Amino acid sequence: MNLFDVYPLFDIEIAKGIGCRTYDKQGIEYLDLYGGHAVISIGHSHPYYVQKLTHQLENLVFYSNSVVNKLQVELADKLGKASGYEDYSLFLANSGAEANENALKLASFHNGRRKVIAFNKSFHGRTSAAVRVTNNPKIVAPINEGFDVEFYGKITMFVPLLLKEFRALAEYESQQLIFFRL
Repeated sequence: MNLFDVYPLFDIEIAKGIGCRTYDKQGIEYLDLYGGHAVISIGHSHPYYVQKLTHQLENLVFYSNSVVNKLQVELADKLGKASGYEDYSLFLANSGAEANENALKLASFHNGRRKVIAFNKSFHGRTSAAVRVTNNPKIVAPINEGFDVEFYGKITMFVPLLLKEFRALAEYESQQLIFFRL
């Protein structure tokens, strides 16, 4: 069996990583600036991370979130305190694509809308809705075309629409909104 040809591959085989450096099978060192799949910003082979993973793997590799998981509860507590949003609910997902997919669903449940605004040249993952909001016809299958998406090339084109939506929301909910500088 062959691997599915997702991307053209660079002729580099990364064999190991230490900190922010990776090494190919010939021992050539690279500064790792990759910011993609399952990114771990603490670097490669960090001793504390390796120790914590090893400890957890020796006890329990994985189990369903249909039972109490003390580590998840502790994480939610720490993130709530660190972010200042202790009264929020934390949804844990396996990937950015899954997080984006569920964010799109939650937004649609909340506002009842079927239209999404996205930016050209953006990538949101390979789940169904995440693919749909990625403006790349090569990866959008007929099954992914379940809702409308309006793509914008530049953020400056998007700002008037964003302000219109904020004004409508403010009038509808009669609440004060915080505007972030774009």
